Amino acid sequence: MNSSNQETSRSLRKLIVGGLITALISAIVGAAVTWYVDRAKPSLTLISVGFRGPINIDTIDVSDSLSTLTTQTGMLPSLKRFESFDKLAATEVKASESLIILQQSIDAVDAWRKRYSLPPQEGQPRRLSAQAVADHPFTSDDLVGGTLTSLIRQGDLPNPPIASAALKKMQPIIPYGEVKKDVWLLVFGRRQSRLSAVELLPDVKEGVELLGLSFAVGSFDNLDYYSSKFIDEARRELEIVRGISDRLREVILPNAVISARLLIENRGGKSVTLNPNFALHFRDKNVQLDPIVLRVTPAREPGKKNPFSLNADGGFRIAIPTGEEEGKKAQVKPFLPDPDSYPYINVPPGEIKEVSVTGSFPLGKFTKDLLTMYQSKLLQFSIAGSTVSGRLLESPNTSFSEKIGEDERKLLQSK
Repeated sequence: MNSSNQETSRSLRKLIVGGLITALISAIVGAAVTWYVDRAKPSLTLISVGFRGPINIDTIDVSDSLSTLTTQTGMLPSLKRFESFDKLAATEVKASESLIILQQSIDAVDAWRKRYSLPPQEGQPRRLSAQAVADHPFTSDDLVGGTLTSLIRQGDLPNPPIASAALKKMQPIIPYGEVKKDVWLLVFGRRQSRLSAVELLPDVKEGVELLGLSFAVGSFDNLDYYSSKFIDEARRELEIVRGISDRLREVILPNAVISARLLIENRGGKSVTLNPNFALHFRDKNVQLDPIVLRVTPAREPGKKNPFSLNADGGFRIAIPTGEEEGKKAQVKPFLPDPDSYPYINVPPGEIKEVSVTGSFPLGKFTKDLLTMYQSKLLQFSIAGSTVSGRLLESPNTSFSEKIGEDERKLLQSK
C-alpha cells in the first residue's frame, strides 16, 4: 500500500513539474511571439535626391567683380558681396529667364524690320501702314518700349533721322495725343501704349514725345532707327546677363550640398527612434563616389524653401523662393550652435514620417559632373540609417533622371 502511494505521489509530482515547465515554455514562447508581433518594424524609402545650399553657412562670397557686374544691367537685382544661397539661386533663375526674354524680343524686332522694310524714296518720307505700325513689338512687348525710353532718359539715344518738326506736319495714321501734360497715348487697335515724361528734363521730354510721334505717323526711317538701337542695346544686355548667369553657376554649383527626402514607416506595434545621421549610397557602376553622410535638415523659417530638386517624377528645377534674404557686406558664424540643429527622429507605431536630410559639406566640382550624368541617364541611389538601438536600415534602390528608363517606358506603354 505504501509502495502504491509513493508511486502515485511521484507521478503526481512529475505531472505538476511537467505542467509547470509546459506553462513556462508557453509563456516564454507567447512572450516571444508577442514581442515579435509588437516590435517596431521601421523601413526607409528614398523619394527624392537633389541639391540645396549649405545649412551651416548663411551667406556665400559672391566676389566684388560679380557684385559690380550685376549693377550694369536693369534686368537683374544687384548683388552684395555676400548673399544667401537662395538669393543666388533665385537670381540665376531670373538671369536664365531674362536671356530667353531678351532673345525673343531681339528676334521679334529683327523679324519686323525684315518684313516691313521699304526701298529708298527720293525726296519723300517713307511711311508705314497702320497695320505695320501695330505689328511692331513696341506695341505689345514692354521690354522694347522700356528699353527705348530708358535710353532716352539716360541720354544714350540720339535723335532719329526725321526731326520732330517734320513729323508734326504729317497726319497721324493711328489715334495719338497728349492725354495730360507730358503724357502721350498711342492706340493700336485694342492695345494702347502710354509714354510719360513727367518730371523729366526738357531734352528728355522732347525725346519721349518724338518716339511717340514717330509711331503715330508711321515714320519708317525713325522706327527702323529705333528698332536698330533696341537690338544693339538688347544684345549688350544679353551678353552682360549671360556673363552673370555663367558666373552665378560657377558660385552656386561648388557650394551646393546634396540633399534627399525619405519616408520612414513603422509598421510595428512599438515606436522607434532613429539617429539623425544617414548615408546616401551611389548604386551606379559609373559613379565612383563613397557614400555621403547626411544629417537631418534643421527646420527652415517659413518662406525659405529648398530651391533645388531632382525628383523621380520630374526634372532638375530651381524654384524661386518666396522670400529672399538681404545681402550682406560681411559674414559671421553664430557663436553658439543651435540645440535643435540635428534632432533624432521618433516614429510612433503605424505612422509614416517624411524627413529631409542634407550633406554637411559642399560637393565641389563633382556637383556639375553629377548633374551631367543625371541629365543623360538614370542614376540609382539608396539611403541607409540606423536606430538608436544599433539596427541598420537601408532603402531599396531608387532611380532618378530627367529621362525615363526603358523598362519603365515599356511598363507605362503596355496595355
